[in-house]
Parts: sequence; structure tokens; C-alpha cells
Amino acid sequence: MKTAPWDTDGPEAFPRLSGRRTDDDDPESGYNFPSSKELAKRLGVKEKHFHKVIKKQIKIDFGPEMKSIGSTNPDIGISRKGNILLMNPKTGKTINTRIPLDLYKP
Repeated sequence: MKTAPWDTDGPEAFPRLSGRRTDDDDPESGYNFPSSKELAKRLGVKEKHFHKVIKKQIKIDFGPEMKSIGSTNPDIGISRKGNILLMNPKTGKTINTRIPLDLYKP
């Protein structure tokens, strides 16, 4: 039986901080890097608003994560659980932010 994070002690309670991978981190478990038009539609905004406002805010909010993948303009993706993924378009290096994309809905 899997233990809930709040029922454990130590770094395993916080996979993001411990570097431990979860199923949601695994690209084989399902992810999507839709077009900016599709991301805008999912958020209920126009594509121009997505690029000028939402993507800009995502880049501000995830500066350290962008640095860890070596990109200043990452591709935005969605994990199977709806969390934001950032991918370096040149290297393919990807990080799961564990923050839902839907939090950026206006």
C-alpha cells in the first residue's frame, strides 16, 4: 500500500524536493506539448493573450526550473495530471513543475 505524503517523514514526503521521480514525472506515463493555440483554448483566452501574458508569467514563475533545463524560452506542455511541463526545445530536457496549468486561467 502506498503511503500518502503527509503520513511520512523525511524527503520522501516531498518528491520535488528530494529529486525522487513519480509516475507523473515519467514521459512514458503520458504528456502532451500542444500548440499555443490549443493551450490558449484550454485556458479560455486568445492565442495572443496566451503568449503575451500567460507564457510570460509562467516564465517568471519558473525561472529556476527554466535554468535547470537550460532554456530561456521553453516549450509549455501538460502532464497526464494537468501540470505544467517545461521543455528545452533544443535538448528535449523536460521538467515537471507539479503546478496545474489551470491555475493560469484568467
